[in-house]
Amino acid sequence: DMSTLQQLTTKGKNFFPAWSNDGARITYDSDIDDTKYDIWVMDSNGNNKINISSESDSAGEGGWRFPIWSPDDKWIVHGRYMSNGQAGTDVFTMDTNGTNSKWIAHGSFPRYSYDGTKWSGSQNSRQVTLTLFFDWSNGSI
Repeated sequence: DMSTLQQLTTKGKNFFPAWSNDGARITYDSDIDDTKYDIWVMDSNGNNKINISSESDSAGEGGWRFPIWSPDDKWIVHGRYMSNGQAGTDVFTMDTNGTNSKWIAHGSFPRYSYDGTKWSGSQNSRQVTLTLFFDWSNGSI
């Protein structure tokens, strides 16, 4: 039944929406502020849109993409296109308000395991795509 669909964003290009596990919020990436993508969070009804990565354009980075919530909804893991001469993306995690950013690995398209103990993503190098698995319990890839 399509009668209950509600458009939540109306400006910019918006991609990779991900529901928080409690269903209260949605994270996504958007170019609404400029030509580089940032990570945004909004309430599940589309209200209270907040750019939690607003410094990305001034930090020498090319854009923040592919956000997803941690299973406990305390972190957002995402990819960042680096514009400082590096190719590809790096994976970072940060608090849901954009603070306490931490580099995790080179790669993109991050996803958590259902139990929250592992993360997976892909890494492109010389036209070869690798799938990475990161174990949160001991920090190994």
